[in-house]
Amino acid sequence: METRDITNIKKEILLDQSGSRLVYYQDWIPKDTQSELLRNLLEKTRWQHDKITLFGITHPLPRLHSWVADPGCEYTYSKITLFRNEWFKELFDIKERLNRELKTSFNGCLLNLYRDGKDSNGWHSDDEKEMLEGASVASVSLGELRRFDIKDKKSGSIICRKWLEPGSLLIMEGNFQRMFYHQIPKSLKRKNKRVNLTFREVLKKPQ
Repeated sequence: METRDITNIKKEILLDQSGSRLVYYQDWIPKDTQSELLRNLLEKTRWQHDKITLFGITHPLPRLHSWVADPGCEYTYSKITLFRNEWFKELFDIKERLNRELKTSFNGCLLNLYRDGKDSNGWHSDDEKEMLEGASVASVSLGELRRFDIKDKKSGSIICRKWLEPGSLLIMEGNFQRMFYHQIPKSLKRKNKRVNLTFREVLKKPQ
């Protein structure tokens, strides 16, 4: 995947408080490579469509998802355990680029497929027990433009809304998961698919 060095990409600080930082890079993935990458991700990913129970009512999860990770890296959220899938070239290359540019040690990626604007992801934090506490989470967006909202856990107030552009990179750093919730709300005017890649560092189980 042909790339530019991250130091040459415009950086926007969306949040910098309480030991938390939210950093946004537009066009981290070059525009001329996005369509082919999105097509490969859609075709090569082993998507799961699970059910979730909220307030005693079970219904289909409003998106599809998949977990790709190193051996021994398991992942469960909202009482849903995802099957571990092996890295394929396009996803592995993105992971390696992130680790090189951000000096991170990502070993897993949760992929979400929003089929259209009716799919969503409600208020949550990426703080599952498998996650390495305080580690950064890097989110790469491809396909449809969707909105990302941030809410302060203590006050309950919305502190930021950002439209995530295709090819963008959003990095959640420091205490972000402990201090804030985030969501991708429904957006019925959005008709096309969006794939979101969230790279994480998780604790590895002994083999």
